[in-house]
Amino acid sequence: MQRQTEQLVKKFRAALESTPRNGLRTTLGCTDFPSACCDDASLLLAAYLNDNGVIGSTRVSGVNGGKHKELRSHVWLLCSGFIIDITADQFTSYKIDPVFVNKKSTFHKTFEIKSEGPADFRIKFRDDPKWLSSFENDYKIVLSNVK
Repeated sequence: MQRQTEQLVKKFRAALESTPRNGLRTTLGCTDFPSACCDDASLLLAAYLNDNGVIGSTRVSGVNGGKHKELRSHVWLLCSGFIIDITADQFTSYKIDPVFVNKKSTFHKTFEIKSEGPADFRIKFRDDPKWLSSFENDYKIVLSNVK
């Protein structure tokens, strides 16, 4: 399970890195990935995992993390007991790999969990046509860069 999931996550992270920012409608289009992209990137990743048989991701939102509670917020996925994070490397002083898939993390433990909920954007925004459309647009663009 972990190896297959980690391979999928690496493919998706690489696709996000190679996707041109123009044409994207979520935060992925207006930031320097991975900075400030954790929520939207996680929602897209959850859809990709679902589409590839890794079902049941939960979106985890944490606040006041880091050694000195200096990190205001961060979002990652939890799936089958694994923490899955493709944007933690934005916090450069913590030296986290671009793809993190593990059952334990001292970094993620520093956050106070603010909320947990649906991770796939198609579920989260099913009643919000504007956001659903924006995420569907970005998902298609990122998928075109998956190799």
